[in-house]
Amino acid sequence: KGVWETAGEINATKERINSDFLMQSAALDETLKRAKKNLEAMSKPMWKNAVGEQKMVVKTRVKQQMSQLQQEYEAAKNQLASENLNSIASVISDTQRIFHQLGVPTFHVTKNKR
Repeated sequence: KGVWETAGEINATKERINSDFLMQSAALDETLKRAKKNLEAMSKPMWKNAVGEQKMVVKTRVKQQMSQLQQEYEAAKNQLASENLNSIASVISDTQRIFHQLGVPTFHVTKNKR
């Protein structure tokens, strides 16, 4: 197999990883939106039936649950991003190994030091 065919396969893999990430990310966004709507829908009758102090208790609980949903969403989103970066780093590493075997010079990816 030639360098260009290999490069094409590697690029296709990278594109697939990115596409999967975007789909999973969108699914997470949609899940959060649905969960928030469900929580609001469930809390409305509770709030209507609450009297005096109970209304504040319901409101506080809903706020806490919304905050928890947001935190879980952000944790899941970070985990997804981390997995995506690890997958792409793996592709880069494989690329360098394959190109090295083919005798093509490669570069090393380093972090910017700012």
